[in-house]
Amino acid sequence: MEMNKKRPKLLAVIIILTIIGGVWGIISSFPFFSLYTSIKQGGITVNNKVSIQQVQPNTPASEAQLMKGDTIVSINGKNITSSSEFVDISRTNQGKEVSIVIERNGNPQTVQLVPRINPPTNEGRLGIVLTNTGVEKKSTLELISQVIIRSYLGKELIRLQSLFFGIISVAIGIGLWKWKKWAFYGYLLSAGYGVIASIPYLANPAHYNTTKQIQPLFFPIERTSNLTDTLIVIVSLIMGLLLAYYIFRQKKLFQ
Repeated sequence: MEMNKKRPKLLAVIIILTIIGGVWGIISSFPFFSLYTSIKQGGITVNNKVSIQQVQPNTPASEAQLMKGDTIVSINGKNITSSSEFVDISRTNQGKEVSIVIERNGNPQTVQLVPRINPPTNEGRLGIVLTNTGVEKKSTLELISQVIIRSYLGKELIRLQSLFFGIISVAIGIGLWKWKKWAFYGYLLSAGYGVIASIPYLANPAHYNTTKQIQPLFFPIERTSNLTDTLIVIVSLIMGLLLAYYIFRQKKLFQ
């Protein structure tokens, strides 16, 4: 196959868009926001810890100098893994002094306070708002590695899928530019898969399962039911079909 053969404009456009789609898939797979948030808070958010989201003024919590972001470790010696556990123990010990172990900036502290018997409305017995997530302190290097691992190996593997198909898309785009036969076949397979996978979406976009994805151009796009998303699918399919038509009409590419 000749390397210096002039490329038709249609093929050049498809190659450029394929590479751009792949690069975007790779970039969008990286957990920039999660990494920024974790570095800013100095740790990784975990779901098996209870932390203080808000402290009301003039309450037992504020008098004990509890602060937003403190993690509740235990109350009266019982380890706390959910906000409901903490609320139940506070209710049982209303009017009695309780000992609460918290963690602040990685350091444990113990405070003593008395849950109120008849607290004001919307304040609770201690005057705190809890959340069932906490921050596990890590060094910067540990943060970066763990955030990336958790993002790419998460439950739905969407980021890993985006990275994988993004790399393949870039490789196919480069292969198309160099007139590689495998790249044309790979693109045709991707276009064919995109056509088949898009049929249920195009038939009824509003009721399409948004947890599923299709990969026209080897570029994963999350399905939603808006007009922009529909246009992206249609344009992607048209590009794939045009290239398929071009290849079958221009068989000299494979001579």
